[in-house]
Amino acid sequence: MNDVSPELSLPPKKDQIRNDKARDKSVKGRLKRGVGKVILGTPLAGLLISSGNIDNPNIPTPNIKEPTPASAPLPKNTIHNTESKELLAYSPSITIVDAAPSVPTKGLIQKEFISNDEMIKNMLGDKYVSKEQLIQEFGQNYEEKWHEVVDKYPQALVYRLVYLYFNHGEKVTHVIENTLERSGLKSTGVNILPLQKTFDKDSIYFVQDPSGNPGISLDFDPKRIIELLKDDPSRVINGSFQLGNVELFQETKVATEVIPKYDNNDPRFSGDGLGGELDGKEVLYQGAVGIRTDGGKVVYYDKEGKEITPISYEELEKIKLENSEVIEHKSTDLTINGSYTKEKAMQNLPKLFEVCDAYPDKFFVFAGGNSGEDFREAMEKLKDQIPHNLLITAEWVKYDHGFGVYEGPAMEYGKDGQVLGPDIYVYNEGSRHPHGSSFSVPELSAQIDILLNRGLSFEQAREKILASSDIHTLHLADGTDYTARVFNLTKLRDK
Repeated sequence: MNDVSPELSLPPKKDQIRNDKARDKSVKGRLKRGVGKVILGTPLAGLLISSGNIDNPNIPTPNIKEPTPASAPLPKNTIHNTESKELLAYSPSITIVDAAPSVPTKGLIQKEFISNDEMIKNMLGDKYVSKEQLIQEFGQNYEEKWHEVVDKYPQALVYRLVYLYFNHGEKVTHVIENTLERSGLKSTGVNILPLQKTFDKDSIYFVQDPSGNPGISLDFDPKRIIELLKDDPSRVINGSFQLGNVELFQETKVATEVIPKYDNNDPRFSGDGLGGELDGKEVLYQGAVGIRTDGGKVVYYDKEGKEITPISYEELEKIKLENSEVIEHKSTDLTINGSYTKEKAMQNLPKLFEVCDAYPDKFFVFAGGNSGEDFREAMEKLKDQIPHNLLITAEWVKYDHGFGVYEGPAMEYGKDGQVLGPDIYVYNEGSRHPHGSSFSVPELSAQIDILLNRGLSFEQAREKILASSDIHTLHLADGTDYTARVFNLTKLRDK
């Protein structure tokens, strides 16, 4: 996860920001550039420089051509341009709806800035607990004491949810940038809308699972997403999240540490001696060095010849424990129930469709989840409602879990459930993207944008992506077969 762009330390000057009026007048909101080299993809875009690199003036700037606006279709061989070192400056018509940075950030075009803390205040209202308060009560390492924190402040679970769901807007941007660069294109900046703006106290409520573990339920409301997009100029929308209801539960686990307070060389604790059997049970004759017969009786004796009384191994362990310090370490495990589980998919998928139907002139790429989502049945039942301008994707993984190599849909090891039901999977590791369906989405968002810019319709672009895939048939644990498409960039380049 080292692909996060550095944030600018100073706010940009007015004459350094993209000219909003010029941007609105251009087709699809793309801002055309003139001559000279451009500091690309930052709030300082448009500042002309003669040579050098924005981060290090001693590093030559790559040979970048004038930006290609969305209105100017790319040549058909664009996706083949991987050998040339020359990058074509390109203004992607993509908007990321995600957790947006709270300050101007390299690579992003952003108008509104909302911090996660501001969002948490809106969500918790009078139940708000600040990080400063948590630090004051539980110490700087309060994040290592979630069992204590949540016992006292159940609402503090929102911080854990935010950490999981609201920390990767910039990383999603980097995947788009890297994907474009593999096609010979240099992004001049990607639009981002702050998902933080869609949440308030009505978006969250506190719940418990059947075992009594505390949890929170967060609602990704389609109407609020629709409102967020109303003035957006882009044709491709990147949604690295799920519409509908997402739940997070915290389970506390206890690990016991035993610290001996006795001398391991003491024969009373060392376990040294001779083993035997008494009344059908194994016993230990501690310190015994030999066995003799005394009046027909078998006697175990120590080095001084004294008879040894046996002790059971259970009793030995009990004595050791009584002479030790026992410390309990509490830790927490998080369980996330996504929107598209078998039980919830019929309720939540129509919310995703609602957003897509509200903007038929936009193409949407959304995440299918990371573990336990199974929306095959729901997609079949809703097949007549599935929008033509939607792709749902998830990650395809390959890893050695110690018992052999697993290859298939993403799943959280040790828990039940692969992600089943998306239109297509992306093997993130093959493109050196971070793990998770959140980063499968931007790979396809960038590919769709390139295809649309070449003049393809939504239907043509969607079918071309689906056709550029490898077909895998999996035999699932329930005895059924499952056919999965895995995106193959080489096949896309060959078409």
